[in-house]
Amino acid sequence: MRGWMWLCCNELGYMQTTDKGNSLFGDIISLGSYYKFCVDLFGPEFNGIHVEQAVANSRSTFGTRYTYNATNVVLPNGSFDPWMAIGTNVTIAEQHQIAVLTVGAAHCSDMYPAYDGEPAALNATRQIVMSEVRYYLSSTQP
Repeated sequence: MRGWMWLCCNELGYMQTTDKGNSLFGDIISLGSYYKFCVDLFGPEFNGIHVEQAVANSRSTFGTRYTYNATNVVLPNGSFDPWMAIGTNVTIAEQHQIAVLTVGAAHCSDMYPAYDGEPAALNATRQIVMSEVRYYLSSTQP
C-alpha cells in the first residue's frame, strides 16, 4: 500500500475522495485528508501543493490516458476493472508500449497464478507480459 500511496502523492494523484458531487458518504474522505496522509507518510514537503505540482509534471512528461507515450511498458486492464476508465489503451508497438484489455478480468487479475475457470483471455495477457519482460531483459537498448 505504501508503494501505491507514493505514486498517488508523488506522481499520479489518484485519490479516492467523497468531497465532490452528491455522494452517499458526504465529505468524510476529503482531498485534504489525503494530502495529510501524504505528509504523514513521506514528510512535510509532500503537501497539497507538492501533490498538485507532481501530478502536473507527470502529465507533462507522460501525457494523459489519451496521449500517453512511453517505452518498454505493458499496460494491462481488465474489462471488469473500475480503474479501466482512467487507464490508457494506447499501443505503440515499435517502442514496446503495449496496452492490453482482458475481457472478463478484474483489477490485477493478470498478476495472479492461473486458476480453474479463469477468463479465457487471461492466459494470453500473461503471455504478452512475459514476452515483453523477456524483451526488456534481453535488450541492449538504453
